[in-house]
Amino acid sequence: SIEIKNYLKIFFLFHALFFVNALYADSEKVLAAKGFALYEAEHYEEAIEVLTGLVNLQPEHADYHHTLAKSYGRQAEQVNWFKAMNYAKKTREHLEIAVDLKPDNVQYLDDLMDYYREAPSFLGGDKKKAETIRLRIEKLLSNDAHYYSDKAAKNNLDN
Repeated sequence: SIEIKNYLKIFFLFHALFFVNALYADSEKVLAAKGFALYEAEHYEEAIEVLTGLVNLQPEHADYHHTLAKSYGRQAEQVNWFKAMNYAKKTREHLEIAVDLKPDNVQYLDDLMDYYREAPSFLGGDKKKAETIRLRIEKLLSNDAHYYSDKAAKNNLDN
């Protein structure tokens, strides 16, 4: 009957969409693992290719931006001065995006602080911004220390 055919069409369409979504998620995980592994293996140019694709797929994923920034930074150390300037700008750009996406991530903040501290001003280096971030990190770590200290004290009272 027509109702059964329509039901079957909807059933198969739903499952096909579910399957495609699962494949997409798996392929993203595979690409992410590949990008991170390429970075760790010091294959920065290849890592940049993979991570750029991931950033385009998931622009709100801070870890992709952060590792892409680190890849650009490491690659900048290995190329001529002209290319290095372009890579340095991309390093800063993706570090800033990562921090915008996860503003309390101390590792991201620390890397951005180092960039601001070490880069020349024409590439976005800024000692004042570095100091502002240092104070922000100090406050975050202080808050964490207070949290864990308070939690430990509470646990001792409960025992």
